[in-house]
Amino acid sequence: MLATATLPVLLIWALAGFGAANMDMQGRKTRLLRGHSDSKASLHCCDSIAGHDPPMLLVCDASPDDHIVAFPFAVLAEAPTPGMHLYQCGLHADSGRCHSNVENSSILQKCIGQQHCIVDMASLNENSICPPATELQLRVRWTCHCDVAGCQSQKAILPPLPLRARGNIIVDASGSRFRLKGVNWAGAHIINVPGGLDRAPLSSLARRIRTLGFNVVRLTWSVESVLSNPKVDNRSVSANPKLMGFHALEVMDEVIAALANEGVLVWLDNHMLDTDWCCDRADCNGFWFNTRWSEDDWVNA
Repeated sequence: MLATATLPVLLIWALAGFGAANMDMQGRKTRLLRGHSDSKASLHCCDSIAGHDPPMLLVCDASPDDHIVAFPFAVLAEAPTPGMHLYQCGLHADSGRCHSNVENSSILQKCIGQQHCIVDMASLNENSICPPATELQLRVRWTCHCDVAGCQSQKAILPPLPLRARGNIIVDASGSRFRLKGVNWAGAHIINVPGGLDRAPLSSLARRIRTLGFNVVRLTWSVESVLSNPKVDNRSVSANPKLMGFHALEVMDEVIAALANEGVLVWLDNHMLDTDWCCDRADCNGFWFNTRWSEDDWVNA
């Protein structure tokens, strides 16, 4: 089933009290550049373990002139042992026996002013104060120009809907051929939210999908997640504080709205009955029902 979202957007431009609003924006800019989190601002985070993960790619892409302006947090520390919680975006706690603050390292400072910047951990190892055999992890949070300038991307246009098949091709409501160029966005069938919302702003992820040339996203979901609609784990959306406290379906609505704003359609994929990792012969998720979820549950979802 192809599900699409055409969502009305209400824009309110308040001119009254503009002076106070401008002062508030300047104060917000100062707080962000100094590393103090805005409770509603989206965050940009990344972590990488030396010798295991590829170099980091730091990106600011809210607008064509967006760029990196600061590194409020950057730590080279002992990597967490298996089973420990990974770095949570927005929290600056230092785990492990040793750590070095590297916000002002020349490697990161050269990224200032760039829209894209690759950071290779090997070039930062000399900053470590940990014993030579220690497995190291780099944890970084950066601020983009548009985080403080309030940039707005131009709303993209969805094709005339609905889509339909005409012979062996797909056409839009105007009869024009529409080629589906899709990408998978998994995660919601496992953790109740699409993956990546703990590392990057939702708007940035949606924009990147469009700029890579895709026009449809396959969003996975589970029957359990839809019918129980649990409150999501804040860790899973930590780069998007405004989504903290939301329920699973509310987050899905926000994701679909962000994709629609970029002109990207959504294909809803009922990937699992249970909210769990897929797939195994013993997980009993091969059909549209199992001992935990009935055929009626599947239809209701």
